[in-house]
Amino acid sequence: MSKEKAVLIFGAGATAALGMPLTEKQNDFFRTFFFSEVTDLKNYGLTEQDVERFAALKKLKAEDEFNIEDLINFVKYFFIEDEESFKMIDLYNLIDIQIHKGLNLMIYESVSNEKKILYPHHLVQYRKGILVVLQEYFSMQIKKAQQNKKIHLYVDFFQEIGKVLLKEKGELIPDGLDLRDSDFVFSNFSYLSFNWDVLLLWSMFIAHKNLNDQNAFYYNNQNQMFKLKVFNDFATFMTSKSFDKDTAKWYPYNESVAYRLNDPDRNTDRKVVLIPTFFPHGQTNWLDCPYCGKLSAYLGDCFKLQSNSLAMRSPLTADDYYKCVHCGSKLTTKDSAMLLQTLYKSKTPYIEEIQRAMRIKVEEAEYLIFIGYSLPEDDIDYKSFFRSAKTVHNNKKVFVVLKGDNFENRWYEAVEILKMISDDINNKEIILRYCAIFGKKNVFISMVGFPTAMDLVTLIMMKGW
Repeated sequence: MSKEKAVLIFGAGATAALGMPLTEKQNDFFRTFFFSEVTDLKNYGLTEQDVERFAALKKLKAEDEFNIEDLINFVKYFFIEDEESFKMIDLYNLIDIQIHKGLNLMIYESVSNEKKILYPHHLVQYRKGILVVLQEYFSMQIKKAQQNKKIHLYVDFFQEIGKVLLKEKGELIPDGLDLRDSDFVFSNFSYLSFNWDVLLLWSMFIAHKNLNDQNAFYYNNQNQMFKLKVFNDFATFMTSKSFDKDTAKWYPYNESVAYRLNDPDRNTDRKVVLIPTFFPHGQTNWLDCPYCGKLSAYLGDCFKLQSNSLAMRSPLTADDYYKCVHCGSKLTTKDSAMLLQTLYKSKTPYIEEIQRAMRIKVEEAEYLIFIGYSLPEDDIDYKSFFRSAKTVHNNKKVFVVLKGDNFENRWYEAVEILKMISDDINNKEIILRYCAIFGKKNVFISMVGFPTAMDLVTLIMMKGW
């Protein structure tokens, strides 16, 4: 691996090659869902069965929790005059600003024209309804993406990086390094994903399982023979239901676990290294228990790339719910731990913990590699975050993977590429946003998209710039 510290940062474009829709296409879909007949959803490649599910979803409600029909009426009331330009972020902002400030909203009933006051607890119910609708949409898209042949390229990408990491860490073992030392335990690179969908995480898990099941990484230290394995550290305490078991718990690794396993006085058949991995916006497969307040991950019933239980279960089926791994309470997708993109982002303790840890990694990094991330104009939080992250290394090298047409598979200097894409307004604006924060001389661009650019990215990780 390169000696320079690096952070790989994934945005929505990172999984676009798998068919996962970008923000603009998501807005188109939800605009149709809220304002049009459900049959119009066929225009988005939905099967008859999918359309029937969304028709049922429009009528779904849970007592004192959410009511999708009420949510649709709410959206129509406030956005009917702005239907053509409706964006989900506008809906998030409208709801979260009122909740954040503890304000009420007043509307007029469509039939009686009488005033109706919406209190914050009503808006919380709308918010839960949004999560249910989002989850139904992403579950459908994730199932399709799992069947895309390119998904194996994502596994290959993470597996290649993991393989080199294990090999290089293994070469340090004969030098007598304390395997509990943080420099050994942690990789000098991190993964950071702004995506809600579980596909990147699942690709990492499958890649690491493939490596950990191999017999290539056996080492001997102080007369102990052990296998070196790689895992993700999510910077927060999390529990998951074990694969292939109904109730057993599975805990992801962290530094305290690695410290005990790597203790030379502990005669175990494995030692571990960890890759810091951050999901500051949460995940489709994370649920936040409203009763015990703990975070749990639900990743299906089998450890396979095409697992048909990876996508989240739908509350459309009354008995198809989850149990909190900690307290056993009933959970559904209304309890999703997904941070909505609003100006008033709610901060749960685990999201706060993740964001604090990732800030340190981003500040320390000499290389930032952005894959499919547009640095959105309206995401003030993260524009400020990356601008302030220059405090440790003011001249960070920034590599950005975007998608254009008819470009060589190489890195272009920002000044060079800006001259070549004068007609591509969208990509030009994205690149200019990066240059405004990091400086033109520090920004390098690939225009072939991901995973086509995976070799370019891997080379930066291995050799540096």
